[in-house]
Amino acid sequence: KWIMEMDHGNGIECLPSELFYECFDYLDPPDIYRAFYNLNLRLNTIIDGAIFPHLNLTKLNKGNQIQNLTKSISAHHVLSLNIAAGNVVVLVNTCVLNKFSQLQALSISSVSNSVSFKCLIEQLPKLGQLKSLEIDRCDFGTTPMRAESLKIIFSLSTLKHLSLLDDYHFLLDDDDPFSGCVHLETLTISLICFSSVYR
Repeated sequence: KWIMEMDHGNGIECLPSELFYECFDYLDPPDIYRAFYNLNLRLNTIIDGAIFPHLNLTKLNKGNQIQNLTKSISAHHVLSLNIAAGNVVVLVNTCVLNKFSQLQALSISSVSNSVSFKCLIEQLPKLGQLKSLEIDRCDFGTTPMRAESLKIIFSLSTLKHLSLLDDYHFLLDDDDPFSGCVHLETLTISLICFSSVYR
């Protein structure tokens, strides 16, 4: 029936909101935002009302894109978040990460700026629902910075699954670097990382 009505209307405007939500299930939120946001008021309203439980920001590299997307979505509905190098600086500088109050899984990759990475790690205790954390190819910085970051990570009491998949060799002076992570159910460490820890 709506196909017949669409002929008399102005195309995409006649589609029911539910159809957009169904289509959104198959697309990444950044792609939805880039393709449909600001086309018209109705689409903005539909996107603003959409719930995106999984958000992958690794494709976005411009700060204004990330800021606009995180303003337009309901961050408190996001359960998993993937971020990479370009996103971290924006998330740290704008304190947007705090808005992801229900975040359960966080994946951080390819962050070569150790200062931004440490600032991001310092925000993790504010994520009270975080159960899974994956860190891949991130620069932990100097030995004291690494020690502080790992102490914060291992002290996250809600964290159940931790993956440290790292190309950077980090050394820990502590005799038992994993003593604070008794609450973890799984701990995955890359061979490079593992050999560095117990050298």
